[in-house]
Amino acid sequence: MKPLFDDTLFQKKVLCLDISEDGHYLLAGYKNGLLVLWDSAKFRKALTMTDVAKTAASDFAAVKILFINDDKVITIVTAEECGRIRLVHVTKSFMGGFSHKANSLYETDLVGAATISVLVPSNLPCHYSPFCDTSCVTAFGATNQISIVEMKSWPPRPIKTIVRPAVCKEKSVPLITFGYGLTPCERERTLPLMAYAWDKVVQIMFINE
Repeated sequence: MKPLFDDTLFQKKVLCLDISEDGHYLLAGYKNGLLVLWDSAKFRKALTMTDVAKTAASDFAAVKILFINDDKVITIVTAEECGRIRLVHVTKSFMGGFSHKANSLYETDLVGAATISVLVPSNLPCHYSPFCDTSCVTAFGATNQISIVEMKSWPPRPIKTIVRPAVCKEKSVPLITFGYGLTPCERERTLPLMAYAWDKVVQIMFINE
């Protein structure tokens, strides 16, 4: 197995990573605020981003490649331990180079942002969901709240905010996952579901279009 290696990143600690759905790119968040996009098909570094994190002392808690559109624009979200969430668009030029632009989604609302979960569209007919299949529903989990956002609208549109239940410990981090299933009121077809576990609380909710 050939490793992804670059002399400039030698001995830098990786804190989180994600692979694009098509397997072409790998995104890595390094200690000290360094974000690197790798071309996993060519085993080489595609782009180094030093201006996404708030400061060089800001560490990434989670990074995610959301989608790649028809114009080859790679849409990325990052979560920093300070609670900052950023949306990054990486564009590949005709000559093969890459450039990027970053915007903040949350600066202070989230405390200790640590998790990112995305509802991935299913190609099964029983999981058909027109809204979710086109909107890239994404959940950001922090110690104070979960924010659910429609990422394919511009600007990204908040759908729902879940505040930390009073019974949960203050520093606890929610675990979030998406899927499809039946609900008590809908037994004929599956609906998009989001489940989260927060300290001692486990909750399942469905997305009603």
